[in-house]
Amino acid sequence: MAITELAFPILKTDKATIEEAERSRPIFTKKLTDPNPGLLNAFRGRILYEDDRSVRDEHKEILILEWQDEESFRTFLGSDQFAAFIGIVQHLLAEPPKLQLYETNTSPKDVAIAPVVEIVRVSIKNAESRKAAEQVWESMCKFLTERHEQRIVVTYGASLNLEECVIVGILGWPSSEERSTVSNEAAFTEGLDSLRSLGEISQIIVDVSPVALPALQGASET
Repeated sequence: MAITELAFPILKTDKATIEEAERSRPIFTKKLTDPNPGLLNAFRGRILYEDDRSVRDEHKEILILEWQDEESFRTFLGSDQFAAFIGIVQHLLAEPPKLQLYETNTSPKDVAIAPVVEIVRVSIKNAESRKAAEQVWESMCKFLTERHEQRIVVTYGASLNLEECVIVGILGWPSSEERSTVSNEAAFTEGLDSLRSLGEISQIIVDVSPVALPALQGASET
């Protein structure tokens, strides 16, 4: 199992804000990750599509972070380091960042390095629906990885810090063309239909790149 965070910083959209955000990104990254608060992997980028609608020009950011454990995430939120980070980026944000923590079945690393990354989230109303949604993802994961010879990578899991339970599936596609083809296969469309029957579903396509991280505190160097 892995602890995976999806963070959605929402920037103001004026030209000055966008330019400052791009110019100061190395400073922001260093403040967030140095010293390393417990991150195993980190990816940063932007949202390209929301439910098939292009949002390229809306400057919607995303971070995909893998934490060594849930405690590291919660400790960081209460730390001086996090407060300092928020202090230097707050004037650029249209609203507080949305932080979503999940326990996923595998690390998000192999998914996030794929050429095309898709994130599917479904809001769940009760424990019975949660179990059903996880079973749907288990079946879809098996279909995608076995039928397509490991070219498609999937990780999925349930939220840990949201009022309403959300089940997430993160898919790493080898290309937009293969995503388009597989998305029309019966096993995939039926899986999505099953998720829609269990709660409100959202799909986003993101473009992310890895963020270099300092060594974890206390970690031995090899």
